[in-house]
Amino acid sequence: KLRSNNDYEKLTEEKEQLGYEFEMLMEVKNNLELENERLHEEVGYHKEKGSQNEDQTKLQQQNNQLRQDNELHLRKIAALEHKLTAERSLRESVEEELKVLEDQNRLRA
Repeated sequence: KLRSNNDYEKLTEEKEQLGYEFEMLMEVKNNLELENERLHEEVGYHKEKGSQNEDQTKLQQQNNQLRQDNELHLRKIAALEHKLTAERSLRESVEEELKVLEDQNRLRA
């Protein structure tokens, strides 16, 4: 009986220890599940952020292209303005020369 009583106490202690260990494992499991949920949310956030970064990169590339196109158009406009100024100047000198010739013709006539 003493042996069985001693065995009973050991089994009771083991049962309590196993119960305690089970509770600890359940707590660890719950913490891991919470961490897993948090990581899933973080992955979703980073995927969304990555998508936003891709969009941002595309927008920056488009912006750079538009800026280059704009600079090219501004250079073309400047060249056209320069050409227009030169043509105006040429027209004015041709008109002056024409006036001189008309005046000479009138004097001859």
